Amino acid sequence: MIIQVKQAARQAIDFGRAHRHWLHHLKGEATTRRGTVMLFPSSLHPGLAMRDAALAAKMETQGWSVPVIPPTLSLAGRRHFMRLYKPDLLILRKVRHPLQRAEFYPDTPYILDMDDADHVDDQLRKDIIDTARHAALVVCGSHGLADWYQQYYENIAVVWTGNNIDEAPAAPQKSRAPIVGWAHSFPAG
Repeated sequence: MIIQVKQAARQAIDFGRAHRHWLHHLKGEATTRRGTVMLFPSSLHPGLAMRDAALAAKMETQGWSVPVIPPTLSLAGRRHFMRLYKPDLLILRKVRHPLQRAEFYPDTPYILDMDDADHVDDQLRKDIIDTARHAALVVCGSHGLADWYQQYYENIAVVWTGNNIDEAPAAPQKSRAPIVGWAHSFPAG
């Protein structure tokens, strides 16, 4: 377990370094034919980093420039890159990070991407409601989340959270170790 935690921490550090390097070298490529969408992850968690990288890569194939801003940057650092890139739109992934709030981005429209039930956290609920109310769109990871957000905001889209399915055939169960899985708690949602 300790080895897995150390590996995850190392991946997070490497992710942050890679993005700082990437942002530094992309200064001249801030616009494309469609525009710029700036992605603000809420953490360096490797699972979220993979999702953010996949989203950015897919959007780039559609003609968007998508700088991914490391969550380790201060507000001044974020604003520096916003002045540099002049984004048409922001994507705020969750509001767990203290800089993922409407008050910090008053002049740029943003999408709030919420795929977890963070609203059950009393400490986050007020910030979630305020950030959702000012969003151009709230993207929810399930209909259950969308139902909760609809009491505060109408412009909601449901985009199921999932992973890419490996196209390689799976090994027979007899030869695999036990697998611990996760199931959605509201499967109809």
